[in-house]
Amino acid sequence: MAGSFRAGDWMCPKCDYHNFSKNDRCFKCSADRPDDISDLKPREGDSVQERCYDWTVGKCFRGDSCRFAHIGPGVGPAGRGGDRDRGRD
Repeated sequence: MAGSFRAGDWMCPKCDYHNFSKNDRCFKCSADRPDDISDLKPREGDSVQERCYDWTVGKCFRGDSCRFAHIGPGVGPAGRGGDRDRGRD
């Protein structure tokens, strides 16, 4: 879904990771952002999903039905796979 690729976003030429425009270094491999990013877009047919902000802060409980990408381990109860005790003790 290349529509999630926004102006200024860039694909790392070293590891092919989708980086947001604010990143000066690749979030995955720490390579420096090239000066010219005009050609660093996803290849035609590649699926690029926007990262799930709720997942990164531990608040996404949508699981596989979430339309955003769950990248990394996540934090909080959402990142632990919903293993919190819901009992009323």
